[in-house]
Amino acid sequence: MRSPLLPLKTPSSIVRVLAACFLLLAAPGCLAVCFRRCVSVSGSLSCPDAGCTVIPVDEIRSDTQQVSLQSNVISAVPVLRNCSAVRSMNLAGNNIRHLASGAFRACANLRVLNLTDNAIWRLSSDHFAGLGRLQRLYLNRNELTSLESNLFYRYLSSLQTLDLSENQIATLDPNALNDLRHLVSLHLSDNKLTSIETIQFLGLESLRNLNLNGNEIENLTIANFVECRSLELLDLSENHLSVIPFQTFIGLNSLKVLRLNGNRLRSLQSTSLQVPGLQVIYLDDNPLTHLPVGVFPNTTTAFR
Repeated sequence: MRSPLLPLKTPSSIVRVLAACFLLLAAPGCLAVCFRRCVSVSGSLSCPDAGCTVIPVDEIRSDTQQVSLQSNVISAVPVLRNCSAVRSMNLAGNNIRHLASGAFRACANLRVLNLTDNAIWRLSSDHFAGLGRLQRLYLNRNELTSLESNLFYRYLSSLQTLDLSENQIATLDPNALNDLRHLVSLHLSDNKLTSIETIQFLGLESLRNLNLNGNEIENLTIANFVECRSLELLDLSENHLSVIPFQTFIGLNSLKVLRLNGNRLRSLQSTSLQVPGLQVIYLDDNPLTHLPVGVFPNTTTAFR
């Protein structure tokens, strides 16, 4: 379990800075340490591993395009100002638990937001207000347990990459991911999902890479991914699948690579994997006893 104040991997130098600040009751001194370690040059604000406990908002200038604040001990993101020129913001490796509603509303040109390796446990759509140009959002290695309805669609219409891996997500609202029509890569690996429904992937017409590796998925349904017609790689490895139903992968005419390794498959129906463009299937680490004739009619590399 993470400490409520510090991530377990916090460098000892940062711990010492924080301890001194708290013991002396001198929060301004802590900020001064952070600011002295920040470098602002050529449209970039860089404060990695600087002992920052808050975002140094006064250091973000009107021409700042890149903000690097990774590996600090920031616990919250307030409503940011003067960030209209910022295109990339790295807040990875902090201890962020709270995002203010509309935190990034003034960052209208933000393209990349990295919130990897924090302690975020809940998200609402208002956290992403104003981010209509955001293309890449990294939320992996946080403490999310569920995703609410229309979480991303309302404001993130340009999103291309969404990484939600290594959380504790057990529940996806049926509309949590719908209609992200520019999304190309979706990473949901290493969560706690036990099932997936067709409705959870509606409108993902540009999706090419879907990673569901390392969950606890037990069942698939007919036409599970039918709306993901651009999908080229589907990773369902390291789950609890024992059966692949008939026409599970119907409509996936662009699918080239299918990973089913590390499941509980004992047999396959001859019609289960008939996908026109499929080239590679991974089936290792399954208790398969036989493969029916014709199960891989179009694959060039059928078994690895």
